[in-house]
Amino acid sequence: MTIRRRRKYKVVAHAGFNIREIHAERFMSDVCSHGRRERQSFRTLEEAKLFCEQKRIETKNRGAEAFAIGDRDRLDVTEARRLLGDVPLMEAVHFYLKHHPKGDSLSVRELVRQYLNAPGKRGKKSVDRRPESLNGMRKRLGVFVKTFGDAGLHEVTKRSIEEWLDVNRWQGLNRRHYLAAVNALFDYAVRKEYREDNPASNIERPEIPRTEVEVMPLKSVKNILNTAAEDFPDMLPRLALSFFAGLRPDELARLQWEHISFENGCITIRGDVAKVQGHRRTVELANNLVQWIKPYARDSGPVWPYRSATTLHRKKAMLEKETGVEIPQNAGRHAFASYHLQHHENPNMTAKELGHSSTRLLHDTYKNVLTLEGKTITKRLAAEYWSIVPKRQASRGDNVISLRVA
Repeated sequence: MTIRRRRKYKVVAHAGFNIREIHAERFMSDVCSHGRRERQSFRTLEEAKLFCEQKRIETKNRGAEAFAIGDRDRLDVTEARRLLGDVPLMEAVHFYLKHHPKGDSLSVRELVRQYLNAPGKRGKKSVDRRPESLNGMRKRLGVFVKTFGDAGLHEVTKRSIEEWLDVNRWQGLNRRHYLAAVNALFDYAVRKEYREDNPASNIERPEIPRTEVEVMPLKSVKNILNTAAEDFPDMLPRLALSFFAGLRPDELARLQWEHISFENGCITIRGDVAKVQGHRRTVELANNLVQWIKPYARDSGPVWPYRSATTLHRKKAMLEKETGVEIPQNAGRHAFASYHLQHHENPNMTAKELGHSSTRLLHDTYKNVLTLEGKTITKRLAAEYWSIVPKRQASRGDNVISLRVA
C-alpha cells in the first residue's frame, strides 16, 4: 500500500490568521471566526493579507458587540437556550422571521379594514365586489373582529378559530358562511405576505345534507301568479321570471328591463348580473312568460324596484297569506328546472339555461323529482306547466301555447 504524505505549504501568519502559499500565484487564507472556518484563495499575498485584516476588524467588532449586551439580554439568551435545548438560537430566529415576514404583525382589526377596502379576487383577476357580497362579508368579519380585533395575525390559530365557531354555536350552512369569510380574510393575508399560512384553510367544513327539491304543483303556481297579477303587480315580473326563466334570486335583484329583448326572444344575463361575475348566458323567453311580463315591461330600469331584502320578505308573506300557499325557497327556479328538463328532454339545454357548467348538478338535483302533492313530473304535466298563462289570456281561449323546440 502506497502512503501519500501530506504536502507541506509555506505558511505566513498575518493579523492572527494563517495564509498558505499554494504556489507562486495562489495564496489561501485560513480564517476561523465565531466557530466558523472560512477559506479563500487569492492571486497575491497582499490581497490575502488585506482579507485577513478585514476579518480581524470584523471579529473585533463582533466581540465588542457581545460585550455591549446588557444584563437583561444576557438573561434572555440564557433562558432561550434553556427552553430551546439543542435547537440553535438562529434557527428559532429564522422561524420567527418566517412567520412575521413584515416585521411587527398587523392586528386582525387592521387586516379586516384593508381586506374590505381591497378589490375582490376571481382566480388571478381582481374584480369589484358586489354590494350584497361586501355587506355579508362585513357582517361576518365584524363578528370575528369582536373576538380577535386587537390580536396580532400570528396569534390567530386553527384551534382558536374552531373554538370561536363552537362558542357561537353556528351549524350547517351558517357555520360554512362564517368559516368562508375567515378563510378569505387569511387568504388575503397570505397574498400580502402578512402570514406564511392560512389557519382556516384546513378547518373541516360541515356537510350540508342534500334536501329533496320542493317543486310546486301547477295549481299552486297558477294561484300565486294570478293573485300577484291582481293584488301585487310589482311582484309579478319577478315571480314569472323565476318560474319560467329559472333566474336566481340575486340575478332577479340585479336584472334590468333593457336586458330583456322581446324582439329577439331572450334574456341576457350579463356578467354583472350572473351569480359568478363574468359568466354571461342567455335564457330563452318562453311564449307564456312573454304574456306574463310584457304588460309590465319598461324601456329601462330594474325589474325588481326594491333594494331591501325586508321588503321582499314582507311582500312574499302577504302573498302567501292571501293565497294560502307557502312559497319554498327558490321555488321558481326549482320548478323551472324540473318542468323544463322533463318537457325538452335535453339536459344540456336545461343546464345552459340555468347557468350550470355541466349536467351533473341537474341530474343529481332535478331528475325524477315529485311535486309537493306527490305527483311524478311527466311530459304531459310539464306541457301543462308551460301552458300556464294569465287569466285574461285563458278566458279568451289562448291557454294553448306553442313552445320553441331546441
